[in-house]
Amino acid sequence: MITRRAALAAPYFMVPAVARAANASINVNSFLRDAATRPGGRELQMALAASAKFRAPAYIPSGCTVILRDEPSVVLPSGATLTGEGRTSVIAGAYTRRMANCLLRNDWKTPVHNLSLRNFAIDRSGSGVEHGILFNGINGLTIDGLHAFGASAAISGILGISSILNATGNVPRLTSRNVII
Repeated sequence: MITRRAALAAPYFMVPAVARAANASINVNSFLRDAATRPGGRELQMALAASAKFRAPAYIPSGCTVILRDEPSVVLPSGATLTGEGRTSVIAGAYTRRMANCLLRNDWKTPVHNLSLRNFAIDRSGSGVEHGILFNGINGLTIDGLHAFGASAAISGILGISSILNATGNVPRLTSRNVII
């Protein structure tokens, strides 16, 4: 497993050697601050950035629930992989104010490529959760073993993949393609 220290401090030229390590993965818990007991959006965002940089999967271990609390959506960068241990590796939201956002998304203004989501759960039963995962302009997305549960008061879904950024037409249309679910 790639440690937080290695993920943040390794020079760029060492990336291929680190990523080739046996069973290399980037545990979201390795980014916890000293007093934190449970990872949140910050830790997951850092693990995904390291995943894209080192070409190793960001990993949510069994029994771990990443809870987003009144923070922006977690943005998946190009080349990131997120994996877990099935229904026991969970991403959930618990907002104290009404959110009009999603738990996971990509950068909608820049074409994003080669994302992989494997074997974890999205829980939309927390307070203030409106959307699960929203993607736009993806070229190369693989989703395998995604578990979805919980309901939201909002009329929305667990997964949305669009080719339209917004209804105003202020930005170029980004087409999603090469999507495997």
